[in-house]
Amino acid sequence: MRIFGYARVSTSQQSLDIQVKALKEAGARSSRIFSDKATGKDMDRSGLDKLRMKVEDGDLILVKKLDRLGRDTSDMINLIEEFDSMGVTVKFLDDGISTEGPMGKMVVTILSAVAKAEAARILERTNEGRENAKSRGVKFGRKRSINRDKVLELKDQGIRATEIARELSIGRSTVYKILDESGCSKPKMKTTRMILWLRVENNSKFVRGKGQSRKDIETFILSRYQVKKLKKDGWEYELTFHYKDEKDLEKQVYDLASEMEFQADMRNGFIECSLDEIGTDKNWL
Repeated sequence: MRIFGYARVSTSQQSLDIQVKALKEAGARSSRIFSDKATGKDMDRSGLDKLRMKVEDGDLILVKKLDRLGRDTSDMINLIEEFDSMGVTVKFLDDGISTEGPMGKMVVTILSAVAKAEAARILERTNEGRENAKSRGVKFGRKRSINRDKVLELKDQGIRATEIARELSIGRSTVYKILDESGCSKPKMKTTRMILWLRVENNSKFVRGKGQSRKDIETFILSRYQVKKLKKDGWEYELTFHYKDEKDLEKQVYDLASEMEFQADMRNGFIECSLDEIGTDKNWL
């Protein structure tokens, strides 16, 4: 029986040293230890691919912890089942779990059931969130093209710009631009720019969705505020707010935070954020 080892960290800044040391102490040679440094966006795991090509029937793979083999429960189960079909045993040192023998087969079955239950729970939460959003008037799917005539029609009916923007699912700045170009009178609005710091994370290590949540927030929520991303892979955005008074501005800020939080929650995640007004010492959240 040949002994192999596999180690993985989620970012390039993290160290593999602790995992590699544990694998060596458990019997894996340096030449048979494979590793990866990969982020959630980086799907390339060359170390794992090399390990797949090396192992054969009767071999043993050592991994320090369950969450080091796969990015989530489903990924981990798929890999365990793949190695099991090859006749290769996987042993998790810290968790005291091995896929060898009858007890190991039972472990694989239980983990598979856990993965399916987790997937079903995420789907249920997503569907519940979608239905709740629909009941609150949130519209899904491709955004409709802006109907300028409808904006003017609603304005003629005495409806305020904020309500028009909500009714047509467009930004208030877009409404004011249409009204201004059409020569319609509008209340004098103030404008300010803010820096938004936004972090989106998953609620647990067994789910992923923060990347899509952040993309949806940028596309469907922040775009209403003439958003500018300050760095390609950074967490800071410049937003422009149009408001009547301080009370109106504060309401917009907290409404924005609530929308972002709901969007992340739909994918079983959460946000951390703060807003700082450019040129002043005011900040929120």
